[in-house]
Amino acid sequence: MEHTGWKDSQEWLQAREWDVNAWEDMLASLKSSFESGDGILCCE
Repeated sequence: MEHTGWKDSQEWLQAREWDVNAWEDMLASLKSSFESGDGILCCE
């Protein structure tokens, strides 16, 4: 998956950083949920 359309302002850079961190956290939680049942999924 590729997320495009980011601009270059400071506001956009902060939004992109938040988005990257959110995806990393969500994917780590999903991995943990599959492996051990201990992930923190958004819809529970």
